[in-house]
Amino acid sequence: MVMKNFNVFVVLLALLLFEVGARVLITAKSKTPIFKTQELIYTCYDELKDINGLSIIKDNRYFDLLILSASIFDTDYDWGKQIVEDLSRRLGKELNKTVRIHNLSRKAMSSRDSKIKAGYALDKDFDLILWYHGINDVRANNCPDQLYKDDYSHYLWYDKVNAFQRFKRINKFLISPYCVNLAWITIQEKFKLKEYVSEYWKPNHLWIDHGDKIKTGQSFQDNLLFVIKKAKERNIPMMVMTFAYYVPDDYSLEKYYKRELDWAKHDWPIEVIGKHDNVRKGMEIHNKVIEDVAIGTGQDMLMFLDMNNIIEKNKDNFRDVCHFTENGARVFVDNIVNRIVKEPHFKNNR
Repeated sequence: MVMKNFNVFVVLLALLLFEVGARVLITAKSKTPIFKTQELIYTCYDELKDINGLSIIKDNRYFDLLILSASIFDTDYDWGKQIVEDLSRRLGKELNKTVRIHNLSRKAMSSRDSKIKAGYALDKDFDLILWYHGINDVRANNCPDQLYKDDYSHYLWYDKVNAFQRFKRINKFLISPYCVNLAWITIQEKFKLKEYVSEYWKPNHLWIDHGDKIKTGQSFQDNLLFVIKKAKERNIPMMVMTFAYYVPDDYSLEKYYKRELDWAKHDWPIEVIGKHDNVRKGMEIHNKVIEDVAIGTGQDMLMFLDMNNIIEKNKDNFRDVCHFTENGARVFVDNIVNRIVKEPHFKNNR
């Protein structure tokens, strides 16, 4: 009996020491407070820090706008900075309120990233959620059918993010299960025990043809519906838009490098996502999902804007396949603001 109790004690002590070691190691590496391991999510989404702890309540003095998107709204880029600044100024003028923009948009983010971030952000009473995605999910199609995962875990970034989400409820108290899972993912990647879709900018040329089959439609829809459901639970209006893009009829990589396309800047070739015909097909399928969801939900608080068919496709508006020129950004913002101020909910609360 004494020996049995001793063995139990040794096992528990070993588990405790392992937990302490894992906690010290991962918090030191990520510069996270040792007793706030739930904040490890910031190592994936640093932008969540900006709204964590904020008290956002219904207040007629302010208009709190949450933006869930990617590089289009990323203020590290000139076009993103212009869009966000113009949106704040125009809305403030039209609504006669101080606009506070909570921008969770970063380059390369997909609808899954916005789903995850919404799970952390939507415990607050925003006045409006703006959701805009369409191109970045397409790169998840560049793999054989048997390797594709609905949660995008066939992509290394999402395998790691999903690991944290898997243990989200216990990470505050017990971090070692997550550390073990993360270590296993790292080992699989390092020793090629699991094949992943190539990182952004470097599509796997052995898999690139598999992008012809668009497998992301259902995942894209599920990610969007998750955010819509969260918004509805908190009675927050939401705007969704089809994704505006421009693929010139004569597009080729050769013409891109020669800067001969009907684009203003030629910032990035479409091939950073996949083959251009496949990327166009993927965006069309995602836009169809957005339109069907917006029309099919019958939700009064859900606004829809068919942006892809509003913005004229030419170099006056597009720098590259999806990023806007100054003029394109103005057209983009004008249409968003005009749609918002026409909504009875906002018109009656001015």
